[in-house]
Amino acid sequence: PEVIELAALLQQMGATISVDADRVMTIVGVENLSGFNHRALTDRIEVASWACAAAASCGEIFVRQAQQLPLMTFLNKFRQIGGRFEINDEGIRFSRGPELTATVLETDVHPGFMTDWQPPFTVLLTQAAGASIVHETVYENRFGYTAALCQMGANIELHRECLGSK
Repeated sequence: PEVIELAALLQQMGATISVDADRVMTIVGVENLSGFNHRALTDRIEVASWACAAAASCGEIFVRQAQQLPLMTFLNKFRQIGGRFEINDEGIRFSRGPELTATVLETDVHPGFMTDWQPPFTVLLTQAAGASIVHETVYENRFGYTAALCQMGANIELHRECLGSK
């Protein structure tokens, strides 16, 4: 979404940019660019981190200017495990339902579940009933933080191979 946002910003300035279905961008040079008015996307990692913190602590938070579209994959998984959210024109309110449930999570490139959402979501899953599986497909050493969680009482096992492989 940040790359598409940059393309949109440059178009506002007079650039000629197209994005094809295969994610190939074509940029045609122009003589000059003009000024623009633009509101940047709210940081998706921060929004997801605050949402996970609120749900893990049985709290509630309103993230002003959070937008649904760039968070759609996160919001779907958040709701699936028992997180709650309300979207309005001003932002998104996050809380948690009566119980969090285990899930299977796999990271992916956009529009999939961001690898940067995985650590706060894993912390949230330490509060869920049942055993969750988190499969990191983007960043090989992303689970370094789990040793500290185990020292705080989390029950986390790391496996070198995918649990579904032969």
